[in-house]
Amino acid sequence: MLHLGPLMLTWHGLLTAVGLLVSVYAARASARRFGLDPELIWAAAPYVAAAAIVGGRLAYLGAHLEQFRGMPLEMLRVDRGGLASFGALLGGLAALAVFARARVAPPARLLDAVAIAIPVNTFFMRLGSFLIGELAGGTTILPWGIAVPGLAGLRHPVPLYDVLAQVVLLAVLVRRARIVPFDGFLFWWTLLWSSVIRFAMDLFRPQWTALGGMTLGQVGSIVFLDEQFEGVPGVVLWFRMTLRKEKQRCNARRGTLIPAARHPALFSQRVRRRFEVPTRSA
Repeated sequence: MLHLGPLMLTWHGLLTAVGLLVSVYAARASARRFGLDPELIWAAAPYVAAAAIVGGRLAYLGAHLEQFRGMPLEMLRVDRGGLASFGALLGGLAALAVFARARVAPPARLLDAVAIAIPVNTFFMRLGSFLIGELAGGTTILPWGIAVPGLAGLRHPVPLYDVLAQVVLLAVLVRRARIVPFDGFLFWWTLLWSSVIRFAMDLFRPQWTALGGMTLGQVGSIVFLDEQFEGVPGVVLWFRMTLRKEKQRCNARRGTLIPAARHPALFSQRVRRRFEVPTRSA
């Protein structure tokens, strides 16, 4: 698209930058919903963005070391290969955790506020991938198959599938954010469905299989998804820990009826009764 000396600015890079900016504004608006100062988002954004780039690049290099053998300086060029999404996510989370600790901000609520950044960022990045002919899927005979330079036959427009999936996820997320049972729920809920989408998208990329017939993206998704535990293991552990803390808080405030969740309407009567402390009789 545009050459800047040895570097080249592509649609993917431009839309990724746009996605980052839009994500920050969206997270600022979300911060108000969770009772946080929107300026916290502005303050955290540079650190989270830098950590996400570093984490994403390190993860990509770890998975593609053969491409850079004998060319160590090429590893520093983000335009050569790009970033790995799960590495970027882990890097951003690490930076956000450090930031929350340094600013004495509630980390769970901060995670809820920035949850909207996940589908927003992915939307713009996948749109950029489509415009440069990247991440194409396997061959297809479907009428919406696309021709990709250098690849034989029509291909699944996987980036467009992902774009549509992120639009749906974003719409449901905005509605879901109106009522959340406890701090941290919205982030883990978003991460759960983002992992499901990523796993589903890679089903259209059979040529990318790496480990046990799965792509590296699917392997990363498996870390968060475990059918045996009915969802994300991290989510289950988070729910249990949060509910346990809420129950302890209820016991500490005797004489008051306090539901385990800020919005108990989301829970069944049985679950609510389990985590409520009855009013102490006089």
